[in-house]
Amino acid sequence: MPSVLRTIAIEKKGIVEVVEEISRHREWLKLNGNWGMKERQRIQMDIVNMLTGHLYDRWLQHKSPELLQEKINQVVERKISPYQAVSDLLG
Repeated sequence: MPSVLRTIAIEKKGIVEVVEEISRHREWLKLNGNWGMKERQRIQMDIVNMLTGHLYDRWLQHKSPELLQEKINQVVERKISPYQAVSDLLG
């Protein structure tokens, strides 16, 4: 478990210790196998976020942003659920 360190950035106090602790923690993650797992999770989230962005861009090519705002308003007003909004937007 990483340590809790005190720093004062504007006085440049504790910066070296933080960098050293980050390096120690990185090595610990690599030694216990968590580094690969965390890297995989990060890469997965990056890909999912990119995919989400591209799919949203494609959706906007066929639908208007106003339709999205309309559905958001309906959810805010509790007229429909978020699930219904997504179903309507994709339908």
